[in-house]
Amino acid sequence: MKKTTRNILIMLAVLVVLGGAAAALLLTQPEEQEESSSSASSSVTEKVMEKSTRDVSVIKVENAGGSYQLTPIEEPETETSASSETDSSSSESEKDVAFTVKGLEDYDVNTVDSSSAARSVLDVNASKNLGEVTNLEDFGLSGNGAAKITIEYKAGGSDTLVIGSDAGSSVGKYVLKDGVVYVVSGLNEKLLGGELAFLKTDLYTVADLMQETTDSEGSSSQTKAADILYSMKLSGTNFEKPIEIIHDSSKMSGYMVTSPVKAEAGTDSFSTLVTTLKTLSADSVAAVGVTEEKLGDYGLAEPFAQIDFDLNGEKHTLKVSETDADGNRYLMADNSDVVYLIAASKVADWAEAKLMDLRMSYICLPNIMEVSRLKLTLNGTASEYDITRTKNEEKSTESNITYDLTIQSGAGKEISYDDTYQPFYKQLIAIAVLNTEEVEYSGEPVFKVEYSYFNGNADSVVEFYAVEGQDRYVAMLDGVYSGVVRKASVDNVTALLDKLGSNEAISS
Repeated sequence: MKKTTRNILIMLAVLVVLGGAAAALLLTQPEEQEESSSSASSSVTEKVMEKSTRDVSVIKVENAGGSYQLTPIEEPETETSASSETDSSSSESEKDVAFTVKGLEDYDVNTVDSSSAARSVLDVNASKNLGEVTNLEDFGLSGNGAAKITIEYKAGGSDTLVIGSDAGSSVGKYVLKDGVVYVVSGLNEKLLGGELAFLKTDLYTVADLMQETTDSEGSSSQTKAADILYSMKLSGTNFEKPIEIIHDSSKMSGYMVTSPVKAEAGTDSFSTLVTTLKTLSADSVAAVGVTEEKLGDYGLAEPFAQIDFDLNGEKHTLKVSETDADGNRYLMADNSDVVYLIAASKVADWAEAKLMDLRMSYICLPNIMEVSRLKLTLNGTASEYDITRTKNEEKSTESNITYDLTIQSGAGKEISYDDTYQPFYKQLIAIAVLNTEEVEYSGEPVFKVEYSYFNGNADSVVEFYAVEGQDRYVAMLDGVYSGVVRKASVDNVTALLDKLGSNEAISS
């Protein structure tokens, strides 16, 4: 056979093989398309329910959490709507209706949630149709695990859905309707809980404190000011004695503890507490309609902690129970009969507060520039210092006035501000309390400090009394117990009195 003839035969054979392959491809192509079409059709959703909210008279829910009803919120009929023709208000007839929870109308129902729950059972799409099944228990559609939803219509008739367990690897839950089991997603999870899940848990938000400011051109505007806690009282079984704090603008910190001791407040812990009080949200509602007789059921007859406060002119009362095993507390607010459940951490800043964390450790902190007279009495012997202040024109600005102080002793001796008076004053106000434990003391004060002020405010008086048999002194502020201090701290200051009187330099 010639070489050319052989090549032609080989090429023909290849074409035959290729043609066969092409034919095979053409023959198998419809099957693949058919499979693809079949796969696509299996993902198409099936409409299970499609009802208008305007047609519903009630949605009844029965589940492990109890039973309740979602009812439409009927809008009041206005003269305009009453006089309009029915056929001319088709858009109005299609308007969605909101739902509330029957029996909870007097409480703060989150109608967004209740309406969403209602709509989720009126417009139901299934991703799978499993048909009729022999054992409903396998799908969580019988027994205590199931939730039964009955929708009754204004025109008569009803539909019933049973919600079962999660649908395995699929997204959604098993739902039974008219004997057929579907896989459905989009159902509102609150349908599986109790009616109290639809109540709002935001208790309050205190409004910002605003102040009016005027610029250099005389234009006034409202600006946000710092929050002011005008008063606060902590009580309950967690506190041996109630702690009371008030706002006092004459004090450096702006706050005074008035009971069970007297001292300035304004610590970091106190500032955090004020911030915590600005707004409060619970985690869930535990009960409604709770009477005085039932408070004990929630540990609130004698609360673990109670706070009564006035923040920015808005007053609130909160009380909480002891912490449960899950780290939560029961809480009631103001005059409401609702009991909430809240994480203990959300109220810890006030419910678990300690007096020593809220008060300044120092007894009295007058601003050195505000003191016009200082009287120091040691074991009955007094020394007095009169202070004159003069505006420093060079350092002062329009918004901030700087003063120079001139100090003169009662004996007529001028005392150096920088070398003697200021370093002594720093050590004087730095005497700190160890604790607020009440101890026995008697007799006259060993050391007494009296502050008078340029602005005419009442004098501040600090007294130190010896505690018999201990190296401690009791500190009193304005005649009220303040705390226990180290004897050495007071003695270190009194040892400087001679240097102060003779104008000797004192190390800071």
